[in-house]
Amino acid sequence: MASPASEPESSIQYKRLRAPKQHGESLQVPPLTDAADVWQSNLKLRSSQNANVEIGKQRLGELRDLARAEIVELATRYSKSYLDPADCLTEEVDSTRPIVMAGHQPELFHPGVWYKNFVLSQLGNRLGAMAINLIVDNDLSGNASIRFPNAQGNEITVGSLAIAPPSANIPFENRAVDWEPFQAFAQQAAKAIQSSVGKNWSPIINRLWPHFDAVREKFQADEKRLRLGELLAAGRHRLESEVGLRTLEVPISLVAQSKSFATFAQHIIGNLERFHTAYNQSLLDYRLVHKIRSHSHPVPQLETDGDWLETPFWAYGINICEPNANGQSGCEPSTESLIRRRLFARSESGKILLTDRADWKTEIETSVFVEQFCSLAKSGIAIRPKALMTTMFSRLLSSDMFLHGIGGAKYDQLTDVICQRFFETELPSYLTLSATMKLPTDFEIVRRSDLIATNQLIRELKFHPERLIADPSAETAELVAEKQKWTAGEQSQIRSRERHLKIESLNQRIGAFAKYSEEELIAKRTDQMKRIRTSEILDSREYSFCLFPESLIDELKALAEC
Repeated sequence: MASPASEPESSIQYKRLRAPKQHGESLQVPPLTDAADVWQSNLKLRSSQNANVEIGKQRLGELRDLARAEIVELATRYSKSYLDPADCLTEEVDSTRPIVMAGHQPELFHPGVWYKNFVLSQLGNRLGAMAINLIVDNDLSGNASIRFPNAQGNEITVGSLAIAPPSANIPFENRAVDWEPFQAFAQQAAKAIQSSVGKNWSPIINRLWPHFDAVREKFQADEKRLRLGELLAAGRHRLESEVGLRTLEVPISLVAQSKSFATFAQHIIGNLERFHTAYNQSLLDYRLVHKIRSHSHPVPQLETDGDWLETPFWAYGINICEPNANGQSGCEPSTESLIRRRLFARSESGKILLTDRADWKTEIETSVFVEQFCSLAKSGIAIRPKALMTTMFSRLLSSDMFLHGIGGAKYDQLTDVICQRFFETELPSYLTLSATMKLPTDFEIVRRSDLIATNQLIRELKFHPERLIADPSAETAELVAEKQKWTAGEQSQIRSRERHLKIESLNQRIGAFAKYSEEELIAKRTDQMKRIRTSEILDSREYSFCLFPESLIDELKALAEC
C-alpha cells in the first residue's frame, strides 16, 4: 500500500472556526442537516478500508470489533453504576450497532460545550446508533472553580467560586472530593448568580445538585472511593437523563485499561521510531500551514532522551487503595506520584521498557504486552493517552462519527495526517459543534460595536452632518447644496485654508439640524465607555451551564433538533 506521506500538505488546510457571537446561535461544520450524509460516508469508508491493515498483529476490522464491544460494555456498566434503572438504555445496548461519540473533561462547562451532549443524544436517536460520551478524566483538574459575574454595588467584576479546595494540579481521576465544601458550593453559586444578573430565577444548579447526592449514595453503597471528576460527570449525566437525553458515558481511565487500547498502544510503542517520524513531521506541516511559531502549539514534538523515545501517552500513579471498614483509606499515595508525566519507552531483548524518567521504570514482555499492560493499574501505574491519541483511538477503532468542539476540530486535522502516515489508513470525518448562550440580565448590554457606531456618528456629525438629517428643510437643503459646491472644487481659486474653514462653518450650521447634537453623542460615548467592561463581563458565553435558568435545557434541545 502506498504511503500517503508523500504529499502531506494536501491533507492540511487552514480552518477558521469561530464561536457564534449572538445568543442562541450555533456553529455546525458541516451543518447538522448534512450529518446523515457524513454518517453514511463514514460507514462506507469503514466497509472499504484496506483489509491488510494490521494493528498489533490484528486485522483492523477485528480490533475495531473488539474495541466497540469493550467500550459498549464499559460504558453500560459504568453508567448503570449511578443512573436510575429506567435511564440506562438496557434494552437498546448493542455492541454491533454503529457508534456516535463525543467527549470532554468532567467539568461544569459552558453551554456551548454542553450543546454537544444534546446533539449526541439527538444523532444517536436519528441514526439508530449508540451514543457514547467520553469523560476525559486523565486531563488536569486545575483549580476546580467556575467564573460568575460578581455584582458589587454599581460595578460588576468577574468572580470565582471554588468547587473544591486548592490542590496539586493532578488528573481528575486522582482528585478526591471534599464533601463539605462541595455541598456549600451549590448554595453559594445560586446566591451569587441571582444577585449579579438582576433576575429572580432558579438556576440549573438547584436541579443539578440533588443528583450529586444520589451519585454519592450509589458510589458509597458500592464502597467506591469518590473522585471529583466522576462526581461532576455522573451528576450531570443523571440530569441529562432526567430531561430526556439518552447517552452512555465512560471515563478514559477505564477505556485505557481495555485490551483494544493496549493493542493500540503496543503497535505505537513497538514501532516508536517510525511513529516519531510521522508525528513530528505532521506537526511541522500543521504549524507551517497555520503559520504557528510556538514550539508547544497545538502540541509539543515528541522528544528523544538518549536511547529513550517519548511516547504519545501520559504516565502517573493512581490510588488503588480501598476504603477500610470505617470508610477511610488505609493508605494514600504521595501527591508527587499522582502528577502527570511524559512516558518514555525503549525496546530491549524481547521486552519494552517504560519510564516517566523520574520516579519509576517498568518492563513488559513483548509476547504478553496486552495482558501486562492491562494489569499495570493493579500496581498503581496509570498509562493514559494524550489528546491526539484519545481521538485517534476513538475515531479509528471505537466510533463511526465523532463530535468535536472548536479546539478539538482544529487539532484533529493533525490527528488525521498522523494516522494516514503511521497506520496508512483514513479516519472517518467528524462534526464540529458549538453554541453561544448568554445569561439573561436586566442590565443594558453595550458592545464594542456600539461604541464604534457612536464614534462613527460623532465623526459623521463633524464631517458629514447632512447624513444625519432624515427630512431636510429648504434651509438645510440650501446649506448642503452650498457645501457641495465647495467640496466639489468649484471654488478652486480660493486657497485651501479658506475652503477648509468655509466647509467647516457649513458643517456646523448643517449640524444644528441633525438628529443628534455633539453634546448628546459625547455623553453617550462616555456612558458606553463606562458600561462596556461591565457589559463584556455579562455578555460572555463562558459561564457554566449550571448558572443558567432551566429554560436553557429547552433551548439546547431545540438547537440540537434543528
